[in-house]
Amino acid sequence: MKYDFEFSNLIENDSHSIILKKINKNSKILEFGPATGKMTKYLKENLECRVDIVEYDIEAGIEAAQFAEKKFLGEQEGNIEIFFWYNNLIEEKYDYILFADVLEHLREPLKVLIKAKELLKEKGSFLVSIPNISHNSIIIDLIKGEFNYQERGILDNTHLKFFTDKSFKRELSKTELIAITTEATYLTPKETEFNNNYSDIEYNIAEILKSRLDGHVYQYVYEIKKNRYCIENNISEAVKLISPKIEKAKLYIKEAEDCEFSELKKVEIKYGYTDLELNFDLKIYNNIKELRLDPTEGCSYFSDLNLIGKNSLIEKDIEFESNYLKSEKGYVFGDDPQLYIKNIDFNIEQLQLKIRRS
Repeated sequence: MKYDFEFSNLIENDSHSIILKKINKNSKILEFGPATGKMTKYLKENLECRVDIVEYDIEAGIEAAQFAEKKFLGEQEGNIEIFFWYNNLIEEKYDYILFADVLEHLREPLKVLIKAKELLKEKGSFLVSIPNISHNSIIIDLIKGEFNYQERGILDNTHLKFFTDKSFKRELSKTELIAITTEATYLTPKETEFNNNYSDIEYNIAEILKSRLDGHVYQYVYEIKKNRYCIENNISEAVKLISPKIEKAKLYIKEAEDCEFSELKKVEIKYGYTDLELNFDLKIYNNIKELRLDPTEGCSYFSDLNLIGKNSLIEKDIEFESNYLKSEKGYVFGDDPQLYIKNIDFNIEQLQLKIRRS
């Protein structure tokens, strides 16, 4: 069973978790493409929902069916585009209809949304996730002359449609539906199934790609409602809110008596997409001789890095050693970023890192 993978239990940066967090307890749900029913099980057992399912893969669907009320399985009943489910659910109304990584597998996804809309309560929501075809990993492959289908992921070999955020919303506008919230999951090119590196392409191109706001968006997750309901209740499309995974910046400190860096002398800061400046407080450390900054676990773009003494910027030549690339716009770090500041012979009370987002 191709899509029989472990369900993440409401962890960050997981599209299924984002969807499940939006669902109220005791809701009535229609779930398309549940596979073996990892989400179905959670909906029934944890959120006490009543769930009906539509699943093409009969073997997987049988597993999911134990957590469902009405089930439509197999090549005929479970084929979303034959609409057997629609003809048998015409009297039902749902609080939520789920398409978690499903629409890209359909020949006519808009036709399916329009049909499914008739089964949605007036206050109800579609919860939809789609892969982002404009991810930087795809662009890097195209630059290298590659376009390789995979068993899973953005270029899953069963995908029939490809979407960006703009193209999906443009299509959605034809259905009298509107996305009221947009969220996303994030992976760097190195973390994807393509295992790409920015070092594989020219520096100037890599710099442009790293500055793209959606370049690391792996999946988009939408809550979608009927236009009529939004108009009647004065609900307008929300400004796109992307909630990426929380990053960690780590600063390791080596004092005069230390032979090497250690976890015992470390300042760690968690930061999100809206944070534009990180300040590492170093006042408790004496006689600092060397610093090692791990600004993030992925690739990053920083506009400036400052060392601050007692209430003032330290202006002198600093010895850096790093895998960063310096440009007029700032520091561009590649995969596994690290920056060393060596041979320090002055008092440091703070390290300040400014983040550039565009």
